[in-house]
Amino acid sequence: MTKEIILALLCLFFLATETTSTSSPTNSPWYDCSSEENINSPTLQFSNVYSVPSVVTPTSGQTLYKTITSTETLNEITVDYHQYYKRTKNGSSWKTFLVVNGVDECQEHDNLCPLQSGAIVEVQSIHPPLNAHTPQGWYRSRQVYRDGEGSKIGCVDMTFLYCKVGPGQVDGECAARGEDSPFLRGQAIIGDNHVW
Repeated sequence: MTKEIILALLCLFFLATETTSTSSPTNSPWYDCSSEENINSPTLQFSNVYSVPSVVTPTSGQTLYKTITSTETLNEITVDYHQYYKRTKNGSSWKTFLVVNGVDECQEHDNLCPLQSGAIVEVQSIHPPLNAHTPQGWYRSRQVYRDGEGSKIGCVDMTFLYCKVGPGQVDGECAARGEDSPFLRGQAIIGDNHVW
């Protein structure tokens, strides 16, 4: 079997699994999910969370931006990533397709650690274009941040739309899926640099 066929079969397997999230995200493209993760006094606060471009296409890639403020000094920060997919915004449930725990954020972002109490740090994550076999639809990333002892210290949950269209286009099917999307409204109003 070719790599593409194996990848397509794996995607179908994960999409067929009816694993749903424990909570329902807000209508905003991002939100602080600390309370849903039982983090009563989050050490990390998130702001200015956005994606460029706001709607991802097969050739676009994606850069995610987050501003992080800490209430404590931290020398170690890891993140547990829980990735979800659903075909339509309102007509299907979120399905887990990937979980990766314990990613060293200090290694990923050289400006993050040590993070001083009261410090405000901007981080960016650059993602290359998605694989050609990636299904069109809505994607969601829940990121649970932990300190050096493994205690939960913050959570951010982000959602974005992936459309299989060329740059500058939104096809009818994809537009119908995202017609109530702040991404598409923002892109139409102010271009690809829409802040969530």
